[in-house]
Amino acid sequence: MKVTRELEITASEFFNAVFDEIIAEIKKVDNKDISRDAFKKGFKYTHKSEDVYARMDFEVIDYKKNEYYKSKKESIRAVTTVTYEVKPCEKGISVTFTQEQTVKGTTPKPKKETFFSKIGDTVNLGRMTDKLYGFQRAVINEKEGMIEKQTGNLFIPNTRKSK
Repeated sequence: MKVTRELEITASEFFNAVFDEIIAEIKKVDNKDISRDAFKKGFKYTHKSEDVYARMDFEVIDYKKNEYYKSKKESIRAVTTVTYEVKPCEKGISVTFTQEQTVKGTTPKPKKETFFSKIGDTVNLGRMTDKLYGFQRAVINEKEGMIEKQTGNLFIPNTRKSK
């Protein structure tokens, strides 16, 4: 799946937000500190767990500063590849976000276009768009010295307050 959106931030700010999210995830699951500078082509990280289904291998496949990023997450069940291509535009940057997932042990079948598959695609594209705008929101909150509390509920809005 692929989605392109224009964001009102710089490429440097965008990639810092991407790396900050990965750093926070690693800190949360393994309590390890990693710097943004570590994210270069070839960077690898493995989340080791007692539960074989929770094990995750992460690798930066390619990275060209402020232009291109490609990574792969691999578990016992699936391989997910994420790509961000960033180009300057009038408002700031144009980001093309591509995400592909392959379930292990299955052979890819030609995709049948059904009503439910189109709904699923629409939901996934919406999530991808939310992710991109979430990076923009994180950058703006940081610039403005704000903290945003995510409610995770469609009916209760997120709240912002000063740090």
